[in-house]
Amino acid sequence: MLCLSKKRKCSECGLLFCWGKIVSGAEKHIQGFSFTRILPILVLAGGLGAFFILGGAEYLAFETFRDNREFLLDFVERNGVAAVLAYMAVYAMAGYLAPYPTRGEISKHVAGSFFTPKLFGHGTRALVQFFGRFG
Repeated sequence: MLCLSKKRKCSECGLLFCWGKIVSGAEKHIQGFSFTRILPILVLAGGLGAFFILGGAEYLAFETFRDNREFLLDFVERNGVAAVLAYMAVYAMAGYLAPYPTRGEISKHVAGSFFTPKLFGHGTRALVQFFGRFG
C-alpha cells in the first residue's frame, strides 16, 4: 500500500504506520495506552463538568424558555437566517451525541466484528491484487 504522508514505525513490533493505518506487516495491531487517545474524552468531560459547575443547566431548563418566549419569537422574526443556523447547530449536536449506543450502532459493531476477518483475509487481498492488475 502506498502512503504519501509521514510514516513511522511501531516501537514494539516494527510495523510501518501511516497516520495510524498499517502500511505493511500484520493485519491487526494492539496499541498501548496513550494520553493523546483519551485527550478528546477528557476535554469533553471537562467541558461538560464546567457547564454544570458554572450553572449552565439553569439556562437550558424549560422554565427559562417559557419565561423568554417573547424574546425568542422576536429574535426569530428579526433574524430568520441566524435562527435557522442556530437550530441546525443544536440539531446536529443532539444527533451527534447519543446518550447510549443505539441499535444501529450495536448492529454495526456486531457486523464489523463478524466480517472483519473475512474482508481483510488473504483471499480478499489476492482478489484485490488480481483486479488491481487490470487497472
